[in-house]
Amino acid sequence: MALALLLGSFSLWLWATSPARATPAGSWVPAANGMSEGRTDFGAVRLRDGRVLVAGPDQSADLFDPATRAFTPTGGMSTWRDHFMAFLLRDGTVLAPGGYNGLNEEYLRSTEVYHPDTGAWTRAGGLHVARSGYAGVVLPSGAVLVAGGVNWRNGALRRVEIYQPKTGRWTLAANMTVERNGPTATLLPDGTVLVAGGIADGFVRLASAEIYDPKANTWTPTGSLNVARGAHTATLLPDGTVLVAGGSGERGPIASAEIYHPGTGTWTLTGSMSIERAATTATRLKDGTVLLTGGFDASYNELDTAEIYDPLSASWTLTPTMIYYHEDHTATLLKSGVVLVASSDAELYVP
Repeated sequence: MALALLLGSFSLWLWATSPARATPAGSWVPAANGMSEGRTDFGAVRLRDGRVLVAGPDQSADLFDPATRAFTPTGGMSTWRDHFMAFLLRDGTVLAPGGYNGLNEEYLRSTEVYHPDTGAWTRAGGLHVARSGYAGVVLPSGAVLVAGGVNWRNGALRRVEIYQPKTGRWTLAANMTVERNGPTATLLPDGTVLVAGGIADGFVRLASAEIYDPKANTWTPTGSLNVARGAHTATLLPDGTVLVAGGSGERGPIASAEIYHPGTGTWTLTGSMSIERAATTATRLKDGTVLLTGGFDASYNELDTAEIYDPLSASWTLTPTMIYYHEDHTATLLKSGVVLVASSDAELYVP
């Protein structure tokens, strides 16, 4: 296994497959090998045993083992699936709902479940409404909420659905107040869900936000973002506030960031990133800071830079340059606190 021992400002990594070496904190380390397929717009989730499942954008899937830093193929999905999310369920299986079949140019209603003990996928109940580009969270009950998204027939969606693991079926929930493609959904400490921003039909960016109450099955408008945006990131901070950063504004990628305060239902601007970023990821680290990686800038250049937001100083600091360029990628926090960033290539950030 890999052991992480903090020595002053250095992390000493003892890899089972290589001699011991000192890795400075804040460094990027390549994965030991590549995935079975280059990946963008795919799903990734950390399993109970600490491995990471990555699946899509076709039917293939891999498992990343932190002990060896290596990917190995696992069972493939039954359907070509991209632009979807992967959710870890309470029983340790993984739910992969909807998305887009790039092979057939079809939005999907189908849902499947990955079983880590066998490496196999099985079909679950289908969504009522085909969709990709939705937002979703696992609710305190263990059910999964998906909201918004887009499909050919309806355009941007207001429709919301909830997956019940016990029955393997989806039920329709109350609709959001507006249609949203590419919003974010964040589970708040009180068990409600903040859905913010997104893109309406006509490529109009949204500043509005709303709160879902699972117990009452109701949506309530809350304060609007200072900057309309879609395809941004949203991260719950240790104090219960929510950091929203980057995304696509009316004129393209943006650098601004803001904080949602659940107690007042208001947003305040905070420090801006060093560069405009869309198609990026945000990962809360164990110390409460937030790592943003890659994406593309205002000129739509793919990025190999990353930066960290410190809630205490409300400021961003660039990390060393990443090894690879990444956009439409995933970032997964490992049990050790290291972050796996994966797209066509994969690397690890050592805090």
